Amino acid sequence: MRVISLSVVLAAALEALLVLVAAAAGGVRGAAPFLADLVQKLPWAVIVCTGVWLGLELGRRRPVAAGLAGLVAAPAASLLARSVAEGAHSFAFGGVPAGSPLVVASIKGVQYACLGYALGWLGQRAWAGAPHHAAAGLLAGLLFGGVLLALSAIASPEPRGLPNLVGWVINELLFPAGCALIVFSVRDLAPG
Repeated sequence: MRVISLSVVLAAALEALLVLVAAAAGGVRGAAPFLADLVQKLPWAVIVCTGVWLGLELGRRRPVAAGLAGLVAAPAASLLARSVAEGAHSFAFGGVPAGSPLVVASIKGVQYACLGYALGWLGQRAWAGAPHHAAAGLLAGLLFGGVLLALSAIASPEPRGLPNLVGWVINELLFPAGCALIVFSVRDLAPG
């Protein structure tokens, strides 16, 4: 329950940060886009963080088990979140957001397989603390979020503004770091 609760708090906090960035940039046009985004992020956060944690726990803290859990959890979460978002977006705006859900799900699967493996490896090291876990999340976010950013730039060559870049940092860097910290925070609660 702690992983699920912390995942919900993480998703809500990051969405609140996105709202603040949008408000500072003058881009707030009602609550509907943010509510639709939050509806997408909640299942994503819960499934990904819980999946990696379950892989660690059920796999007896072996890195490969955590990596496999990430490989399964992230695409499932991505596709589910995308479906929820498309439904919410269609309901609120009458359209469907663009992008290839299978490409994003595949990239996220590899990202969270790598992150899960790294967290499993770190979990076996007595010296590994919260900063190491956060760094693993940031590195995974930078590598794979960078790929997603590049694909997004190729798909839409129009220049992106600073609010979009800040949104990318929040979603692609802070979320995996936060998820890694959630896994770290509960690793000693269950018998190992």
